[in-house]
Order: sequence, then C-alpha cells, then structure tokens
Amino acid sequence: MIRLWLMMLVSPTVFAGWADVGSVTRVHSGHNNGTVFAFSTETMINVAGCTSDRGYFVSEDSNSSNRIYSLLLTAYTTGEQVAIYTTGGCLEGRPEVNAVQFKKTSYH
Repeated sequence: MIRLWLMMLVSPTVFAGWADVGSVTRVHSGHNNGTVFAFSTETMINVAGCTSDRGYFVSEDSNSSNRIYSLLLTAYTTGEQVAIYTTGGCLEGRPEVNAVQFKKTSYH
C-alpha cells in the first residue's frame, strides 16, 4: 500500500478536461510544416508534464482545428475569456488542446 502511494506521489499527473485560462495572448500558425498551430493564454497550465509550458498546440489534422482557430482569433481580438479542453497528452512537447469555448458559454 505504501509503495502504491509513493508511486502515485512521484508519477507525473496526466489531466484531461476543461480549464479556464483567461484571455488569449498569442495565436501562431505554421509550426512543424503547418501540421499544428499554437496559442498562449493569460493563465498557462502544463497539464501533462510536457517539456514546454509556453503555450498549447492544436493538430491541424483535427476535424475541428479550423473552428478552434476561428474561435481563438475572435477571443484574441475581442478580449473574451476562454476555457480549453486538454487531451491529457503532449503534442510537439506542449499540452494538446482539442476544444475551446468562450468562458461565458459554460458547458463544462
């Protein structure tokens, strides 16, 4: 029992779910030959113990990547607060995000 508790204490925590992260502070595209785009927020979280805590990545291969990018640009230009859904995994060393919503539309 003690060994299990110590393993849980030392092991990195993987977290998938919604997190309120405030305003979008940066949106960039074209990373890794255009396969991912990045964004940063007012409150940064590193949910999966990824090697970089300087933003999040969204896969351009995702069916929702265009909608996510559009929502992020809107949030950036209007100053709206957002919540992000992280997969619990890393993409190119940064936390992977597969959903974004305006904080006002609290579905989580």
